[in-house]
Amino acid sequence: MGRKSKTIERQAEILEHLIHMLNKEGLEGTSLSKISSHMGVNKSLLAHYFKSKDEMMVALVDNIIDRYKQTYKKMFEGVEEPKERLEIFLNTLISLDWEIGDEISDIVFYSCFYLRFRNDRISSRLKKLYEYINKVFLEEIMLYKENGIINVEDPEEAATFILTLGEGCYYYSTVMGDKVRDKKMISNMKKLARKVLISEQPLI
Repeated sequence: MGRKSKTIERQAEILEHLIHMLNKEGLEGTSLSKISSHMGVNKSLLAHYFKSKDEMMVALVDNIIDRYKQTYKKMFEGVEEPKERLEIFLNTLISLDWEIGDEISDIVFYSCFYLRFRNDRISSRLKKLYEYINKVFLEEIMLYKENGIINVEDPEEAATFILTLGEGCYYYSTVMGDKVRDKKMISNMKKLARKVLISEQPLI
């Protein structure tokens, strides 16, 4: 038990240094040598816990997924009123302020996202992450519908639509970087999401 706990602690420490190097050097500039140098340890120590940089990145994706799950759990913590939850749902999830920790920057997340195109393990994990998020959205939308504050005909379709809307807005903003346009876009997307939830008509 003690050895396993020590291994988990050491792997977590290594991942924190990996995150630091990704933020500083980017994916291509991050290497096991640089991570070990930043930690002040021999490179062979890293190999004891992770066989390769790819193994480390898979572990980082798992770490990010855990952070997402903790963030979603805390989001509605102590909020029972469905109307209040709906406002949190719209204002938090369709936003440019969404984060799962200061250290998990766009550089870190999109480094993982990039690797999904050549690493099946990362690809499957990110798919499960979005399936989890979609499930959280669906449960919230069902709660609002059951309490009569929305009239959406197809909650599953609405959950996927709002998830896609929020992700698309954020990605577009990272590319364009226009704060005035971004603010207007987010406002319009929130209105659209609210309209979708209130409507009794199919999305298409």
